Amino acid sequence: VRQIRSRRVSVLVCVPKILEVLRDYVVRLAPEVTAPLERPEHVARRWWRYRRVHRLFGYKFWSFVVGAAPLDPEVEAFWSRLGFLVIQGYGLTETAPIVTLNHPFRTRRGSVGRPIAGIEVRIADDGEILVRGDNVTGGYYNAPEATAAAFRDGWFHTGDVGALDADGRLTVQGRKKEMIVTPDGLNVFPDDVERAVRESVGVQDAA
Repeated sequence: VRQIRSRRVSVLVCVPKILEVLRDYVVRLAPEVTAPLERPEHVARRWWRYRRVHRLFGYKFWSFVVGAAPLDPEVEAFWSRLGFLVIQGYGLTETAPIVTLNHPFRTRRGSVGRPIAGIEVRIADDGEILVRGDNVTGGYYNAPEATAAAFRDGWFHTGDVGALDADGRLTVQGRKKEMIVTPDGLNVFPDDVERAVRESVGVQDAA
């Protein structure tokens, strides 16, 4: 936080864990920020209400750009409530790296945005996210079996499970290989279970 303030940083590109750590730090210094708003407020009013936090980061700082893993919706809501912009994106090493990105001023909570120019995204029958585009690698070096498994019919099989909404925005639900299928056919992801456990009284963290 001192580095953000002293170097007059405007935007921090980070992984979700950084937002969680910073949230816990802010809550320790200013526990009043956890109180819910009685009614929706304009971002300028929220900025003024939580000016103590903005002073902590420096007045030039305004946004987090988050990727590499799904962001807990409650963490996103926390920073948004304080008047900071949270921009989520999605990408992989094989896609060099960006696939989707939210527009800075048209974000949708929980979504990682729409495909960037030149990228196609579709959802397979089993829910896996498939990607096609000029930025996608043609395969893995000296690994024909891994290449054959991940690149089929012109599409890169990401190994992630997700969904596209009516506006073409992507939501990432979890890793396909980590998905738990219950006897009732319900798909359960460890991240969702951990999030529910963390909400229990007396639980600080879960993994």
